[in-house]
Amino acid sequence: MRESVKISIIIPMHNVTKYISTTIQSIINQSFSDLEVLCVDDHSTDGSKSIVESYSRRYPFIHLIINNKQSGVSESRNLGLDMADGKYIMFVDADDKLGKDMIKLMLSDAIQQKADLVIGSHKMFNDQEILQHNMYKIFPSLTIAGEKKIIMNPELFYPIYVWGKLFKRELIQKVRFPKHIQYCEDQCFTIFAYLNASKIFLSPQAIYYYRVREENDPSLVKKADQDPSNAINDIINVLKINYHYFEQFISGVLNRNLLFGHYLNRVILYNVHGIVRNMFIFATPNDQIKIIHLLNDWINNLDDKMVLNVKSIQLILVQQMMNYIQESTPEVKASYIVLLRNIKTKMQRAAGLQ
Repeated sequence: MRESVKISIIIPMHNVTKYISTTIQSIINQSFSDLEVLCVDDHSTDGSKSIVESYSRRYPFIHLIINNKQSGVSESRNLGLDMADGKYIMFVDADDKLGKDMIKLMLSDAIQQKADLVIGSHKMFNDQEILQHNMYKIFPSLTIAGEKKIIMNPELFYPIYVWGKLFKRELIQKVRFPKHIQYCEDQCFTIFAYLNASKIFLSPQAIYYYRVREENDPSLVKKADQDPSNAINDIINVLKINYHYFEQFISGVLNRNLLFGHYLNRVILYNVHGIVRNMFIFATPNDQIKIIHLLNDWINNLDDKMVLNVKSIQLILVQQMMNYIQESTPEVKASYIVLLRNIKTKMQRAAGLQ
């Protein structure tokens, strides 16, 4: 048993020799040192493990945990959670990096504000430039420090990633990442934390840097773009899991559906939209039909009022998708017409027109 530490940083990694040194160095350079770094290797076949082993010999707080069977990022994070000793937990992706004093700033807010979840801000970067995410222009409130309540601040659903946050251990003691989901899997963990947190504090001066990889250097997100059928299936399963959390923690059907609608709007705009766009680039006509059938089944199970009130359903699945589908086969278009009719019928029922 290692000596108890203040913060455990969990880094799932797989074939990241180009990036892992930058990530670890950004943690070593922090002004806070009461921590442990758990690098969980998911069966890397490059030199990732050797790099971490080299760091661990110089820095005793860095530990390499080896998963000899490739099981995915969820399993790696779960393994890290099971082995973590920290009073607080932070997740860092193996190709990203932490901004100056990020850990110190977030921990200070967690302690002073008695918050069990602290959310930082993030910027995107590559080898050429650093960019501000457009969500901070759309939701300026995300740049203002202070306590946030999910029922009053649904814009928190936009930075829903598991990284860039500091979780009090007790908050996440009873939740783990879903093993069978590869895309958007961290949303389940974050939604549980959002809905279960007694106090959420926004700390925008604590900056996390998210790497945007080059086109020829695939990340999980890019791989999802090239496998849209599985990605859509994962998103639908994530939404099912998270609706269960909404049922568990949000009382009252109206409040629950209103809040879930805000979350669903974000998922369609930021996750479903990209998959719908790329399915007409990467998927075969048969896979396109399969995806449309998945979407139709999902829409069919949604509450009619949800279909009417979540505007991104009309924006993405009707307006945008109609543009993308123009060059598709007659069979794909026929399956899409069924989806359109289903959406129209549910909207009309919700509006009292049927």
